[in-house]
Amino acid sequence: MPISCVVDSIADDQFTVEKVEGQPVIITSPQIVGEAGSEWEGCPIFSKNYLVDLVALSLAYQVLSIADFRQMMGKAFVYTDQRQQEREELARQMQQQHTSSAEK
Repeated sequence: MPISCVVDSIADDQFTVEKVEGQPVIITSPQIVGEAGSEWEGCPIFSKNYLVDLVALSLAYQVLSIADFRQMMGKAFVYTDQRQQEREELARQMQQQHTSSAEK
């Protein structure tokens, strides 16, 4: 699927703010799903700019608060730390394999 097919922003007529079971939600256009026949068919696809627009609209329409944004940042730090630990473990394993094969 070419990158040119990925939606890069949210226009005013491509979303609405509603409440579902009393909670505010943003409903977006279904055009963000992978094209028919692509390996991502039917899957949501979000570009960086689209996500920035979504967060901005969520803050503007009070679907998200600044406290929610702080919570997202905290989760991002946890995910980043987990990825770093995984990379370090992989590097250790590769070094051990290299050392083991060099000793043989």
